[in-house]
Amino acid sequence: YGEYDLSAHGLLWLIAVLPLVLLVTAITVLSTSRAGSRRTAILFSLLLIPVVVYLYFNAVMTLGNIGRFVHPFYGLGLMDVYLAGDDFRPALAGDIAGMLLLFVLIFGAVWGLAWANARLTEAR
Repeated sequence: YGEYDLSAHGLLWLIAVLPLVLLVTAITVLSTSRAGSRRTAILFSLLLIPVVVYLYFNAVMTLGNIGRFVHPFYGLGLMDVYLAGDDFRPALAGDIAGMLLLFVLIFGAVWGLAWANARLTEAR
């Protein structure tokens, strides 16, 4: 089959998988930090599954083509319509930066709400 360039796989892990796993973990831990028991935390975590699936779907659709930076063959082929041609790099870089910025904003919002809740609870 020939050689396989591991840099595309490394980019997928570094840009697509790792931020998504860290974001989902942060959302789950920070959202359930106010739970009174483990059972309540687990039930609340189960309610977060649709949010996580939505984030995962968007992340795979957007970040799955990161391998195209290494070689056009390594894209997932989900969005080849607008990534056709030689000038796909700016559009792809903009999509990836937008998704990672969305991850940072979501993490900041969840962290801010958990922090505000902890401060209000402490002030009582």
